[in-house]
Amino acid sequence: MCTHKMKLEREPFEKIIRGQKIIESRLYDEKRRQINIGDHIEFISIRNPSKKILTKVKALYRYDSFKDLFSDLQS
Repeated sequence: MCTHKMKLEREPFEKIIRGQKIIESRLYDEKRRQINIGDHIEFISIRNPSKKILTKVKALYRYDSFKDLFSDLQS
């Protein structure tokens, strides 16, 4: 199990804290290929790097495009 660090802007960071954001979408680049179910992601506020929140990866979804992802999430 690993802990990965990712930076977020204020609004999505605050939504995670409030429980209003439970899915994080990123390009499946080399860094994201290292993430596995059960790992942790430490989100760090870009505006205030001392603000951090630790989350656990419960699922991974891969899509060919963001359009496909959002289409699937709406159904």
